[in-house]
Amino acid sequence: HNPPEDNGFKAYWHTGGQVLAPHDKAIIACVEAAEEIPEIELQTAIDEGRIEIVGDAVDQAFYDAVLALSLSEARTLPALYSPLHGVGERCCWAILTRAGFQGIEIFEPHRAPDGAFPNVPGHKPNPEQPKVFEPMFEQARQQGKELLLASDPDADRLSVCVLNPAGEYQHLTGNQVGSLIADYIARKRAARGDLTPEHYMVETL
Repeated sequence: HNPPEDNGFKAYWHTGGQVLAPHDKAIIACVEAAEEIPEIELQTAIDEGRIEIVGDAVDQAFYDAVLALSLSEARTLPALYSPLHGVGERCCWAILTRAGFQGIEIFEPHRAPDGAFPNVPGHKPNPEQPKVFEPMFEQARQQGKELLLASDPDADRLSVCVLNPAGEYQHLTGNQVGSLIADYIARKRAARGDLTPEHYMVETL
């Protein structure tokens, strides 16, 4: 979601989660104390065991875990998806295709990973900003897409536009999307009998 001049890398703690205090401040202190930035070729670092490339087995475990969460067999989805020049094709798009959704297409101008974000308005690929969807409107209307999806470049956020009764694409806030998802999950689980009305009230508050 950053403009090109802010690009860098994302660091995680050994748990796989975000780096939180006090560790974040300690990392910044080390950065500020550095007098030089050592460099090494990627392949050399791999050969020396200093970098380990995550293999396909991790991707497959992720796909399996996400697909196991499905609560419906419905697979018709007239939608257009944009990874906003990020990594979403390897996760979001991969899940959608593996799940067998029909009618969804990837928006080609935003498909290629590119940290300069050349085809995103203002080169700022924040899916929470409605403007990032505007390049998708023409194709979506021509193809009768009712839903527009966009993940931010590191694919940890997903934003949505829906076709409203006036024929315009309306951007939903994160709160609206979260509420819809929570309500859908609660109703589906209640229907299959593993969520009582009491759970429904608690889990949706």
